[in-house]
Amino acid sequence: MAAKQTKNQQPTAVDELSTGTADTSRIAWEAPSFAYYDKSWLWIAGVVAVGIILLGVFIYLRDFSAMAVVVVGTLVFLQQSRKKPEQLQYVIDQSGITIGATNYPWSTLKSFWLAAEDEGGHLYLETTSRFSPTRTIHLANVEPAEVRARLMQRLPERTTQGEELSDRILRILRF
Repeated sequence: MAAKQTKNQQPTAVDELSTGTADTSRIAWEAPSFAYYDKSWLWIAGVVAVGIILLGVFIYLRDFSAMAVVVVGTLVFLQQSRKKPEQLQYVIDQSGITIGATNYPWSTLKSFWLAAEDEGGHLYLETTSRFSPTRTIHLANVEPAEVRARLMQRLPERTTQGEELSDRILRILRF
């Protein structure tokens, strides 16, 4: 299992999943599938308050279908906010990138970019599929420069890209 990173500890270049192998082009680490933030009672009260305000607006407008959507949406939002991330193993090697049990061969990947933030960075992978979204990988305990060096051997880097809008919104909402 990967070493946990504390606040004062610097991220390691590679964790123990990569050490001890003869393949120097392989890098592996474990990280949560997404960044998780603890929600306080104030956060939950804020979500409920926004739901009640929206519900009041739609009661005033007599829009019963919108009222149902607000109630269901608020309940789903609160339920999903309690979901904890699962630990996934990420591997970059000669065959491609493996995320958990899913392998992405190099031929299915188009480009990558990195976005750094205070709690660790994110690696974004753009695939060649028109219908597959951009994959976001949380870099919890691995040095982003090490990941960049390995990926630049196989994929072009998009230097103009930054953090995805959806990730920025989720980080601001602490979802």
